[in-house]
Amino acid sequence: MTCSKWVLLVDDEPMILSLLSRTLTDAGYLIKTAESGEQALEIAGTCEFDFMITDCLMRGMSGPELAEAFLKIQPQARVIFITGHLSPDIAAALERKEVLGWLQKPFTPDELQEILDRGQREC
Repeated sequence: MTCSKWVLLVDDEPMILSLLSRTLTDAGYLIKTAESGEQALEIAGTCEFDFMITDCLMRGMSGPELAEAFLKIQPQARVIFITGHLSPDIAAALERKEVLGWLQKPFTPDELQEILDRGQREC
């Protein structure tokens, strides 16, 4: 893992995507955004990411489905899920070694930074 702080943000709610993007850019991360799992997979082929932060419940592909496909393209990356409800499929996805964890909505910028810092220490 390069620890260059590249993050792919995925959420089908543009307001959430914008807020997360601004927060992480201000913290020094390099950001690319996607509004769907399908778009995220297209972007995944454009550069090497350190992290993917994805909503779990989106139209089309779910966060756990996206994580599985994304990690085939970017096996060095780490995944963080954001969700309002921890369902059995999300809990199962958390068992993967590439998944750093999950944040329950609503969460604070400090909580997000804490989990990213933990991922950076694993470099």
